[in-house]
Amino acid sequence: MLSIGGRVCSSRCRPEINRWSGLASGRGSWRNISPTPPGRIGRQDREADFLALQQGDMTLQDYVNRFEYLARFSSQNMIEGWKCLKFERGLKHELKKVVTPLRERRFPVLVEQAKSAEHS
Repeated sequence: MLSIGGRVCSSRCRPEINRWSGLASGRGSWRNISPTPPGRIGRQDREADFLALQQGDMTLQDYVNRFEYLARFSSQNMIEGWKCLKFERGLKHELKKVVTPLRERRFPVLVEQAKSAEHS
């Protein structure tokens, strides 16, 4: 048994825990283990989340917060214009059709325009 986040978990409910705990005790092999310990998401996973990010059913503010958080993990040298395009492409269709024709390439201004479009 292993405690994770205050909960006791056996290797049956989280098989990767068994692999990591076996390695920590000197049993097991490094060959079949992921580079990220259980419960942790790697930088590449966060970058993939960023690249696939869509507003979906999130509020605009939740989307902005998630976008800004995940943007930190991008391996791209993120210029303002690319950031704005990525943000626009992830917006809900109703907001995208209002914001895209404005062609704003300053991220804070784009966010404010999206918020304004959402409330109108």
